[in-house]
Amino acid sequence: MLRVAVAVAVAAAFARAQQPGSLRGVVRDQDFDVPLAAATGQIVELGLRAETNDQGLFTFPQVP
Repeated sequence: MLRVAVAVAVAAAFARAQQPGSLRGVVRDQDFDVPLAAATGQIVELGLRAETNDQGLFTFPQVP
């Protein structure tokens, strides 16, 4: 989860200077190499939260 938070924070900082877009990704269990369902990610600075689906996929739409 820490890797996701770091990647999202870096992407959010870069996105501030750009037009709005979306941020998509996948969360996988490092030990078993399987997708993690119902994991929550957030972009703290923007107050956005996203939860992964059954395949571990998440999307933050309309990221400034």
